[in-house]
Amino acid sequence: MIPVIIGAALAAGAGVGFALGKNDKPKKVVVNNVIQKVEVSEDYVKWQLDRAGKNIETPSTPRRGSLSDMKFIPSGNFGADFEKIENMLVSPNVSDKFISHALQMIESRAKIDWNDQALNFVAYYREKLRNRGW
Repeated sequence: MIPVIIGAALAAGAGVGFALGKNDKPKKVVVNNVIQKVEVSEDYVKWQLDRAGKNIETPSTPRRGSLSDMKFIPSGNFGADFEKIENMLVSPNVSDKFISHALQMIESRAKIDWNDQALNFVAYYREKLRNRGW
């Protein structure tokens, strides 16, 4: 039984080769693919994505850090840090809470360095902060 199946396969293969001939080449068929744009509704897109197991994500504006996320890090140069504090006190965009936090950070650094002059400046700028809104 197996020789009959193999023989039939060989005969079919030989028949194809004989039908094409030795120098015959298959004709190339050129198909013009025209892409048409079709407007679809948002509900249709959501339905298709839901069918595919995906969800739609709309791009949003990147989240900017709020002042509560920001922290003041003293540079170690008290002159530069107090200059920044002076600029913050003049700017209406900087909150009193942030300036108070910055003064706390400078004060802790000054205590570590045993810098009495810097501690005096911290007290001075705290007083300016209290009188800022007046």
